[in-house]
This record gives sequence, structure tokens and C-alpha cells, in this order.
Amino acid sequence: MSYDLMLQTVGDIAPQSFEAIQHDLQSNATLQRLCEVTPGTLAPSAVDVVVLGEGLDLGDFTEREFSEFCSSRGLPADRQHEGAAAAFLRSRLGFSIASFGLPSSDQDARAAYAELVQIALRYGLRVTDPQKGDDVDLRNPGSLPPMW
Repeated sequence: MSYDLMLQTVGDIAPQSFEAIQHDLQSNATLQRLCEVTPGTLAPSAVDVVVLGEGLDLGDFTEREFSEFCSSRGLPADRQHEGAAAAFLRSRLGFSIASFGLPSSDQDARAAYAELVQIALRYGLRVTDPQKGDDVDLRNPGSLPPMW
């Protein structure tokens, strides 16, 4: 069983910053050697439309917030528009830079986890721990993820 972590933005991110982080991840020998790395993508997708729809239906966001956001950026206030959905969600939730399957040994997991924490701090990102259901406290991350 793999322990998964995600490196995510706090809000939206400029394409050049996204590319710089991706380059650093691809050239990080420790992470490439120890982890299963799945890079994120900037391209909007149908998943953004689904997540937006669920958020609107569940009350996480309002139609008014979505409409005002779209209007201020010249985007169509259409729930089905992938670009508008992606831009809105990124502004509110951030998005995944990459996901990581940590190695199973404690020693290797510690090394990979320390690298992820340092990258997150360097770029002002967050490390999300799906097993915990929350972000890692980067001020006090410990030597292994919280639910390890």
C-alpha cells in the first residue's frame, strides 16, 4: 500500500511558475528515485466542470460568486465551460502541482517527505495528505507524514 501526498498551490499560479516547479520536481533526484510522481496539468478538463457543479450544488460556492468571478475576468459564467470552471476553482482551492506515492521504507519515506516539505516551503505551496484529509503543518511537519 502506498502513502500518497499531493503538492498543491494555495490559489492560482502563473504558467511560468508552474513550469519552473515542474522542472525542479523532474530534476530532483531524490523524489524521482524514491517516489511514484504524477505531474499535474494546467489544462482545464471536464473534471473541473464536475467539481464546480458539485460545489455549487452543495453550497460550497454560490452562483453569484461564480458569476462575479467570471465577469471580472471576462469569462463566460457558464457551469459547463471548462476554462471558467478551472479558473474559478483554482482561485478558491488551488490545484495539484503533482502527486507522490511515497516509498514503503521509513528511511526512504523520510528522505522523500523532507524533500517535499522543502519544495513546498520554497515555492509557497502546501502538502496535502489525503489519508489525514488535511494539509500538513509545514511549520511543524515532523519527519514522516502525520498518518504514517
